[in-house]
Amino acid sequence: MKEILKLVDISKRFPGNQALSSVSVTFHENEIHGIVGKNGAGKSTLMNIVMGIIGADQGEIVFKNTKIENAQPKTMIELGITFVPQKLRMLNTLSVAENLFCGNLPKNQYGIINWNQVYKKANKALSSMGLDIDSKISVQELSVEQRTMLIISKAVLYDSKIIILDEPTAVLNKRERSLIFKFINQQKQKGISFIFISHHLEEIFEICDKVTILVDGKSKGTHQVSELNIERLINLMIGKNIGSYKRQNYINNKKKVLEVKNLTRRGYFEKINFNIHEGEILGICGLGSSGLNELMQSLYGMDRRGIGEIKLEGKAFKSGKPSESMKQGVAYLTHDRHENGLINFRSLAENITVSVMNKISNFSLISNSKERDIAIDQIEKLKIHPPDFEKTIDLFSGGNQQKIIFGRLSVINPKLMLLQEPTQGVDVNAKNDIYRIIENLSLDQISILIASSEIREMINICDRIIVMNENRLVEEFTHENFSFEKIMLSMEQAHS
Repeated sequence: MKEILKLVDISKRFPGNQALSSVSVTFHENEIHGIVGKNGAGKSTLMNIVMGIIGADQGEIVFKNTKIENAQPKTMIELGITFVPQKLRMLNTLSVAENLFCGNLPKNQYGIINWNQVYKKANKALSSMGLDIDSKISVQELSVEQRTMLIISKAVLYDSKIIILDEPTAVLNKRERSLIFKFINQQKQKGISFIFISHHLEEIFEICDKVTILVDGKSKGTHQVSELNIERLINLMIGKNIGSYKRQNYINNKKKVLEVKNLTRRGYFEKINFNIHEGEILGICGLGSSGLNELMQSLYGMDRRGIGEIKLEGKAFKSGKPSESMKQGVAYLTHDRHENGLINFRSLAENITVSVMNKISNFSLISNSKERDIAIDQIEKLKIHPPDFEKTIDLFSGGNQQKIIFGRLSVINPKLMLLQEPTQGVDVNAKNDIYRIIENLSLDQISILIASSEIREMINICDRIIVMNENRLVEEFTHENFSFEKIMLSMEQAHS
């Protein structure tokens, strides 16, 4: 295969941190090339240099045998290199067609937008890429996987030669991931190359031809995926064999903290019944269409609850809105920290203490010393790195950002934590750290409800697992009889 993009001896240093050291990697035509590494390994920095968002201290970028001088985003896009970030940036209130042709809408001879032509071109483009999407509907009506395919389609439409995908499946379930992978492979067959960044290592084996491993800003080589297995890949990334986190202590407490009886919101979930005991870690596994996401948001008060009864420590639990839930001792971790979790451009300390403003402020004045003390306490407990409470949240790795949000939840001293996909978008080391945090919270008598589609991880951390399928809870497993195959079957098969 022909070389299309070559990076030679790329280095970049930030104050106090050598982000990249002499990284060289070559990308080829008609290839899906994975980039993996721990949080903070330099993946995002390398891609930002490729796109001209930041400049390298040294090294060369060669595109189609031509050295690129002073790379800028506009230059790289015009050459045919497109970046699809993990946090999709789209004009949600505008139509699919307007998003596809934004800045280049077809006009008539009088300079007026020709809407018939806009929708005709959009439908033709979507059809050519195998997408069954109405070009007139607004983007906010699309599912997450449809939005991802739409933004890739826009890149294809503008004749991109290489598309960089940063964690494109981070918020997708198994079915949605399969649709995205099918779509990516279809575009590959048309001659487009992809750079695929993911923390889900099994995805590398599912879709990539090659993979490059970054460790502490250095390349540990490029390999054919067919020559590796997941254990070898982890060993190359971490420098040692590392297993999944395995819980050490199980709970046998009969004190009920949360009781849910016949909770029903027609069209979303029906006749939901379960209990959580003090210090217990209860998992609910379900696919994207199971109603699990809607159930978790309704429990916390982010959406309508419907009918039914919920008790917290024996008393009626009123969760009309999140602030009411927090006051009663319930904390919630969103599945998408970028969209609903992080307070961007604010410090670590501000992100942790925003949930306890009443404890650190007096007459609207914030006590910097109280804010600092709370932040330092959580930094030490959760092993947040770097331990800099003044550093802005955007500059931390994904794993440390997730720890910071756990710190925000912990400082309210909750009775119950609702966690949606708590290890989403973090590397294998950070996953183990997060599950260690969850187990420690359990040992402090905090009850935990985890919603996830990651069955193997749930098996290693939960006391019990309940499967949700077709808007109902259909089967329960205890840790003594956990079975990956049985749980998966229960998630996917039809239940009468």
